[in-house]
Amino acid sequence: DDGQDAARRPNKLWARLLRRDSREQTPDFGEIKKLRRDIKIGIPRVLNMYSLAPFFRSYFEALGVGSQNIIFSSHTSPAMWFKGSRRGSIDQCFPSKSVIAHVHNLMFDQRERNRPDVIFFPIVQKLTTELSNTTDNAACPTVSITPEVCKAAFTKEGDVFAENGIQ
Repeated sequence: DDGQDAARRPNKLWARLLRRDSREQTPDFGEIKKLRRDIKIGIPRVLNMYSLAPFFRSYFEALGVGSQNIIFSSHTSPAMWFKGSRRGSIDQCFPSKSVIAHVHNLMFDQRERNRPDVIFFPIVQKLTTELSNTTDNAACPTVSITPEVCKAAFTKEGDVFAENGIQ
């Protein structure tokens, strides 16, 4: 089934990308190194990614992803919102609603050579804090689930990611 194959592809790609760099040469280490060098990773410029982007960017660069291949969506603007927000909504807050427009921006508005192969937008449920004696450090529930809601918006009536070569 094409849908099942498409669902498995991202896991295989990420598994190959994140394979640990070890002193022992694995048979496909050259392929992994090339994949890390050539892959283009899109990151929506939204929500918790503002504070977490430096960490993730450094992480990907440490894996061997070129800094020029880490692509951020454009800044939020009325034009971006109008163009990319038609897929669905998260009614609780505008910042969460704008995520769909940012993912649309990464898929359709980047120049062809800057179009990402993968969109990286993790679910973040806990945030580090400098505060002491706090009860919890949970992220907003709406913000935490936004990556899944966004994914659903682009896969409900067909897999727009797969149709555009994005995993």
